[in-house]
Amino acid sequence: MKIVIIGPPGSGKSTQAQIVAEKLGLIYISTGDIFRDIIKTQSNLGRNISNNLKGGLLVKDVDVLRVVQDRLSKDDVKFGFVIDGFPRNLNQAENSPLDFDKVVYIKVSDKECAERILSRKREGETDDIINTRLKVYHSQTEPILEYYRDLGILLEVNGERLIDEIAKDIILKID
Repeated sequence: MKIVIIGPPGSGKSTQAQIVAEKLGLIYISTGDIFRDIIKTQSNLGRNISNNLKGGLLVKDVDVLRVVQDRLSKDDVKFGFVIDGFPRNLNQAENSPLDFDKVVYIKVSDKECAERILSRKREGETDDIINTRLKVYHSQTEPILEYYRDLGILLEVNGERLIDEIAKDIILKID
């Protein structure tokens, strides 16, 4: 099974993707983790990714698609995976290297997302960057929800509950 977890920044995508992957015996993939590893290499791609992320912007589609395609070509994902952080816009969704079985949308208000992000105390997560990330999410990522809804694979869950409640809801809807 190939599952995507989508939601605004701070919605708990990574947390839920890890739980769902473990419960279903699937591989967990985080594009954010992959990008952070690439940034550490200090390569041209790493510098480009770093510059985009520092400004609260999305990584360029060509880079995202290349990185995701490379990760999804590995043997460990041939029996299924749960990915978060991809796709982030309609172009990426339409040009994804794979067809997904389910897309889970974790619905969380901007106010709640901002509070969660600020509570993480990560370097560089200022009010301005958080607001930029939320604006980018609404303008670029939200349109893919309709795309997956039209394909009949979108599942929506309320992300403003306890972590375990959200995970149970996701698993029930996937089954």
